[in-house]
Amino acid sequence: MNKKKKSIVIGVGLALLLGIGAGTLYLHPNSQKTDTSTVLDQIGQQMVKNLLTYTNNGMVTLYDTSTGKVLSTFDLQTLSKGKVVQVKPPTHPSIPQSTPSIMTFKDFIQFPVAIKQGDKAWTIQQKLTPKRDIFTMLSFVQQVNGKTNLDLIYPGSTLIFLKEKSDGQSTKAVISAQPITPTTKSTTIQEKSYQSGQARYLYSKSDDLTSLYAFNDTEKTLYQLSMKGNKIEAKTLLTVSNLPKVSDFKVVNGYLYVLFSNGQSVERIDLANPQKTKQYSLKGKADVWAIKGDYLYYTFGDKLGKINGENGQEMDIAIGEKAQDYLFTKDKLFLLTEFGSKMNNSVLLKVNPTDLKIDDLVEMKTNVNTLLSEQPDTQSVYVGEITSLKDVNGKVNKTPVVLPVNPHSLNKGTYIKHIPYDGKGVEIDGYIYEHQDGKVAVYTTNGDMVKALRIDKSAEFMPLK
Repeated sequence: MNKKKKSIVIGVGLALLLGIGAGTLYLHPNSQKTDTSTVLDQIGQQMVKNLLTYTNNGMVTLYDTSTGKVLSTFDLQTLSKGKVVQVKPPTHPSIPQSTPSIMTFKDFIQFPVAIKQGDKAWTIQQKLTPKRDIFTMLSFVQQVNGKTNLDLIYPGSTLIFLKEKSDGQSTKAVISAQPITPTTKSTTIQEKSYQSGQARYLYSKSDDLTSLYAFNDTEKTLYQLSMKGNKIEAKTLLTVSNLPKVSDFKVVNGYLYVLFSNGQSVERIDLANPQKTKQYSLKGKADVWAIKGDYLYYTFGDKLGKINGENGQEMDIAIGEKAQDYLFTKDKLFLLTEFGSKMNNSVLLKVNPTDLKIDDLVEMKTNVNTLLSEQPDTQSVYVGEITSLKDVNGKVNKTPVVLPVNPHSLNKGTYIKHIPYDGKGVEIDGYIYEHQDGKVAVYTTNGDMVKALRIDKSAEFMPLK
């Protein structure tokens, strides 16, 4: 890579878009100053006592980090056993309280609609069946039209949508989201064929790192896993029927948020009252997304968007390039973005989450990196990187490093060169956990390895607080 000038100039237009201020923006040489205090200021912290590992087929294992021993294992598939337990639907004037039967698109009248400019399948179908679960109805519309993607509908074409037969004619209940309560008596049990290996589990960590949530995308069931004593405690929280395929999810403040596979639709489900849901349509396919308080944040292309979860109010700003990773601290949002389509660098942005204005930024000397820090009260933002440097003979040497960045000044600390960063690490309380070749190695922030645990090569891991 050619040497760059010490001051990197970003065009006037980009500077204005980022909200830094008018005129030309410079990344001054002082943004490269080291901040050695950030390297050692967390050494006194404690390494976590336990580690959870998890696989996409539902196997979860609890380790003691001090001894490396397995304390407990749990197979999430044992909670299913090929059955879906559903509670009786709530009383509704237009739905008789009999045992619900399975509904199909044949229970509705097919209604052809000529598509006009600006039409959305979501809006059309919701007007036709306002009392029905919109995701269930859209899945029926897909079946009728033989389409797998209703995001792409074109003016001039005609699509078949569905409307109610008449008041009282369509009597089958569409059960959207029902909590599973072990003591509930009014339940129906539907047997499902199940073969080992069919289940697909997604995972999401709680913000306080005390629980791991798992979502079975085959049966649309949400679980919570935590530690009780030296055992894994698993709870079934919710089953959500008739959801489209889910690509990611988060559990925040008593809500389940699911991002669907199209990357542009999110549904919020109240865990205490699962019939209470909200849907959010994103302006573009989400690259990264997060929930903070009552707000949904997401990046799409070169923009950062924000949606008020209660009133649906939206705003967005340009951030220059596509985002690769994010971190929320107590009062800031950090975004790691690309830096030009043909450059091997990236940029770390510090954003005010209230008005989305960019407070500061710093250039990173590589585009192969992720944010390792996961705690909002972190003293340093740790960035894992693969640096590419030329030696005296012109040979490019790629070196894995970890770089601490002061979250207040964005001054960079000293590279930590002894940590074999490979994109799978996390930093918790000043300790860095790296997963390589079936081993989780734990390092202090001066690069000393203090512990190594053998785990399943195919597993992901989570330090448990």
